[in-house]
Amino acid sequence: MKGESVSLLDGSTIQHLKRNNSYTYLGIKQREMHDITTIKATLVERYKKTLRIIWMSELTAKHKSTATNMLAVPIVTFASIRWNVDEINQLDRDTRKTFTMSRSLHPNASVQRLYLPRREGGRGLINIEWLHNRLVIGAVYQIRRSSDPLMCMVRKTEKDGTQGSFLLKAAIRECQALKIPFDAAPASRKKDNILEKPKQELKTLLKRAVCQHLKEEHLQKPMHGQYFKLVSE
Repeated sequence: MKGESVSLLDGSTIQHLKRNNSYTYLGIKQREMHDITTIKATLVERYKKTLRIIWMSELTAKHKSTATNMLAVPIVTFASIRWNVDEINQLDRDTRKTFTMSRSLHPNASVQRLYLPRREGGRGLINIEWLHNRLVIGAVYQIRRSSDPLMCMVRKTEKDGTQGSFLLKAAIRECQALKIPFDAAPASRKKDNILEKPKQELKTLLKRAVCQHLKEEHLQKPMHGQYFKLVSE
């Protein structure tokens, strides 16, 4: 593909991108056709490197958790790339492995308590899987309430279940896991339907539902759940 370089007002020049070449934008290689596998590998490596720097530092445990949420997690969530469930779960496992290697997490510690808010007795880390689930539900919420023509096309595609549609199915599955009423039908106006709630109320409801889900799983553990059971009683 032929093209010309572009000269800017400050005298600098943007070189024409040749075939099989790429440029870096926000840490991601950009080109005509994206190599998703390479991009994912790059993001995962950067994520792991950032985790190691944070958890091998002299910060306190609280500040390490805050730094992880602010500096490491956005690396894999900022880019508009579709991750499958196995890849997301592997990211969470890599995170816990880094904590264990830095002697910040016991190998037999409760996984659920790691992601509970600190006010609930947890360590306040962001679980990438549940963050992904909340983003999926939020995307369906935006598509469902938007009047934009392109969003209407996406809504029709998701409703018809044509090839490439996955948001609606994923949102229904996650809402069922969190025991949240969900009805994507346009005619549905149920008060308890999350798609009919204000945006800020939806965010609060999802965070509270995830916290409750993690707490219930933690309480079911015969050893780790004893303290929480005694405190709640």
